[in-house]
Amino acid sequence: MSSDKIMIGFVGLGTMGGRMAANLQKAGFRLIVHDLHRQIASHHVNAGAIWAESPRSLAEQADAMAALLETLGIPRVAVLASSFGAPAAVYFAGRYPDKVSALVLLSPAAETSAAEEMGLRVDLGQLVNDRLKGDFGAWLALATLQKDPRKLLAGIVRAESDATQAEGETLVDYILDQSEQREWFESLIGTFVPPSAREAGVRNDLQQLRTSSQLPFEQVVVPTLIVHGTADKLIPISGSEAMAARIPGAIFHRIDGAGHLLEFGPKAAEVQSKILEFLRQHCVAQTPAKDDEGGN
Repeated sequence: MSSDKIMIGFVGLGTMGGRMAANLQKAGFRLIVHDLHRQIASHHVNAGAIWAESPRSLAEQADAMAALLETLGIPRVAVLASSFGAPAAVYFAGRYPDKVSALVLLSPAAETSAAEEMGLRVDLGQLVNDRLKGDFGAWLALATLQKDPRKLLAGIVRAESDATQAEGETLVDYILDQSEQREWFESLIGTFVPPSAREAGVRNDLQQLRTSSQLPFEQVVVPTLIVHGTADKLIPISGSEAMAARIPGAIFHRIDGAGHLLEFGPKAAEVQSKILEFLRQHCVAQTPAKDDEGGN
């Protein structure tokens, strides 16, 4: 099946999602993308993705996604979501199973307590210096990236992974030596500056998980793949294991040694291969419906 005939809805383009979305575009998949901050999606839209406007609540997001598909004349899509984009994706798949051909969740967040206790909202500037905070700290961190990318990258690895110091140093070396991964790391940092532009989105993500009723895991009847790293420091893998047990027929794939950012390090190829294999197995080619022209 040709990848360019498969439409994928991608929710969340920040820390990890942006890289995964870019890889899917490179592989030929067509994307509908959404993030609470549209500027983060500009690269994907410029590369041909369709932007999806979406309200804040999970129910509203699901309804907006369904309305978008109706407008575009697309009957079904595969949905891929990462981290805090996962709740909206689960809600959509449970609410509109007839519109979802497959669901992929990467390092998914299903509740707030664990993530908040692990310090999910790490100030970018503090990865360089404990005293650097807010927009000013983030701008200095961006300047540090140009002069000493190793220092900033090491801080991110410490924040997102349970790797030992030696393992972390090896991972940093690997990322900086791989041009594609280094490019992604540098583009990733750009999406965090200024952090004040992301604050409303982060707060909304957390608020939705605090106030929404239990996510409809048992109502998700579409083929589902959940991928999570064993060394994820931000969102424990146990949450994904419990999620996989509640979603009927879900496939759970453990990435040994990987942190929250599954696109970091030598395990990235394994993650990408698993996702592409799953999508090609379960997705049916979809093309937008076209109005008849000239009676044809």
